[in-house]
Amino acid sequence: MEKENERLQNQNELKEIIERYNLTQRQVADLIEKETKEGIGDRKLRSWLADPQLKSSRTLPNWAITALKNAIKKMNEDQKS
Repeated sequence: MEKENERLQNQNELKEIIERYNLTQRQVADLIEKETKEGIGDRKLRSWLADPQLKSSRTLPNWAITALKNAIKKMNEDQKS
């Protein structure tokens, strides 16, 4: 149950970030890739956003949401300077 709550929390957080910053899925993947040097394909990102009831759905790892937040923070700092 705890893992399911974390899964939904991470997924909802990702959706909120996409909406708040008006990002495309490709932009999200690029930001995570830039921060982690980990390849994030379109399919992987879609699987993180998919309804948990679908077989194609995958849990969004904590490292990915953390990397995205860090990348956005850096992006915002760059815009201020």
